[in-house]
Amino acid sequence: HQAVLEGRLTEAEIDEKVERLFLLKAHFRLFERSEPPPLENLLSDLWADSLLRPLREAYTQAVTLLQNRQGALPLGHLGQKKLLYVQVGYERPAPFYRYLSQYAAMDAVVVPRWEGLNLDSLTQAMQDYSTLIVGVFGLNNNPRRGFGVRPRLLDLLCEVQARQREVILCVFGNPYALSFFGEETATLLAYQEDTLTQWKAAAVIFGASPPVGRLPIPVPMRYPRFVTYDLTPYRPLYPYAVPYAFRRTDSLLQAAVRERLTPSLAVTVIYRDTVVYNRSVGRFTYDPASPAVSSTHSLYDVASLTKVFVTTLAAMDLYERGRLSLTQPLGEAVPVWQSFPLAKLTPYQLLTHTAGYPPVLPLLKEALQEGTVFSDSLTSSHTWPLSRFRYLRTDYPGQVWRQIRQYSPSPTRKPVYSDIGFVVLGRYIEKLTGQALETYVMERFYRPMGLYRMVFRPGLECLDSLCVPTEVDTVWRKDTLRGYVHDPTAALLGGSAGHAGLFASANDLAKLLWMLQKGGEYAGFCYLSPQTVRTFTREVDRLGRGLGWDKPSPGKNSVVPPFFSPATFGHLGFTGCAAWCDPERQLVVVILSNRVYPTSEDARFVQQNLRRQILEAIGQDLGLQ
Repeated sequence: HQAVLEGRLTEAEIDEKVERLFLLKAHFRLFERSEPPPLENLLSDLWADSLLRPLREAYTQAVTLLQNRQGALPLGHLGQKKLLYVQVGYERPAPFYRYLSQYAAMDAVVVPRWEGLNLDSLTQAMQDYSTLIVGVFGLNNNPRRGFGVRPRLLDLLCEVQARQREVILCVFGNPYALSFFGEETATLLAYQEDTLTQWKAAAVIFGASPPVGRLPIPVPMRYPRFVTYDLTPYRPLYPYAVPYAFRRTDSLLQAAVRERLTPSLAVTVIYRDTVVYNRSVGRFTYDPASPAVSSTHSLYDVASLTKVFVTTLAAMDLYERGRLSLTQPLGEAVPVWQSFPLAKLTPYQLLTHTAGYPPVLPLLKEALQEGTVFSDSLTSSHTWPLSRFRYLRTDYPGQVWRQIRQYSPSPTRKPVYSDIGFVVLGRYIEKLTGQALETYVMERFYRPMGLYRMVFRPGLECLDSLCVPTEVDTVWRKDTLRGYVHDPTAALLGGSAGHAGLFASANDLAKLLWMLQKGGEYAGFCYLSPQTVRTFTREVDRLGRGLGWDKPSPGKNSVVPPFFSPATFGHLGFTGCAAWCDPERQLVVVILSNRVYPTSEDARFVQQNLRRQILEAIGQDLGLQ
């Protein structure tokens, strides 16, 4: 009534809106009901995907970009930014933070209330960050109370901007609240606080989805009516779908944890350039008090996935740059190796497991027989941590490498899957680059792509709280392994090698695989050429594998179901991991688990071929089989 009197709303507009409401009710035959509808299955009916789809579309059309100075959005060059999420309102991080974290790693500060807050200390803590994403929640519709905007929030934003920091402001609530804010780097208006809106806002900030909303009302002294900014989204940078029904997959994961095949599972699925499944089930251990796992944040020891996501990836990069020849003997590129048996081997043989190496060498057995290799305390002679309570003799990794270097491979060159070949390949890459293998892939791939959940030796980096435990080792490391590599050979080599040592989240591994699916491009940057990706991921010489990458094998015992195309490539890990990419179906699946907890002697996970079962369930949920 007041709006009509003030001329902000006409009777004709009211008539139009009421008519639309009645037409909608007539469409659903609500006027024909003589009795109220039954309440059985009400929640499932309300949350049916057919009803959620138009709701998602409506929210997609609503989020509005009102300011974008210097093209700050979408956020790119993630390797050059240090991000901080600042939440105003509510005591716990909102889903907005979870959705933001799926695109890039960031710290978080939650300001539930301003009373008693030391503004100076908060501002000081923020100066280490290049970009602040500020989510404002808990607003109201009362203009006399400033729509819930606190003056101290405005003081904080002014102080941060004065220090030349990027401020991305996202307001969840009343548009009139915008009149109180200043000149932020970018301003995004999301009209509601629900999960769908928070998902959309995060997608806009990182360029996974464009903002198409227009401001429905003028904001005094700030924005005219219908204002909006166009934003060209980065491509490719995949958007995350709002979770929807994966009933078979959910049921299978929950059953696996319930039957104690593994304490936890984290699964990420990308289909047709959208994350359609990004969930985790279970806890770090079978103890109900242990932390719940997260597909975004929890770090798993991915065992032999290191072979492809570290060593093979580095080899692909060097091959493209002309610094690694697949057929050049190692001794020609590294003259100091000329006198060793490995000198005549080629990168091709190492990548295809045809170098003549056995699966493993008895390195641990020899170490256990030698009385001075291990120590229960950190000493000047034992400085390599194997666990929290066990240390390796300082010179021993060098001794292990010398044993491997002097080993004579079999001359038959028959295909034998070998960890040792990838240890050698990792050392070869280090000789070519002059850098540690892990440093090279960090600088070339992980950091530029914003993959901060790809780490090595997290137990030494104070990241063990994020690490899902592997085995309870009572034999030689005397501890529950958490943040320390599970593989014995990698442990004896100092905690990381070309075949094992990587810790990662399902989310970040999926991003890397998706980059390869897109021909080496991610978020507008080219990391590898499509030709290099094809060269390494296609089957070579009828070996049933690519260069470094595994390929689908026929038969019912295969770990890959038949609906995957022959173009599929990926790998498995001993700790219960799998990563597969099917470029033809535009499908990426990453499965992580800690099935070796508390002991790797429980083989039911492998015997029941659970990884294949999960892939089959995903295929059924997606309608692919």
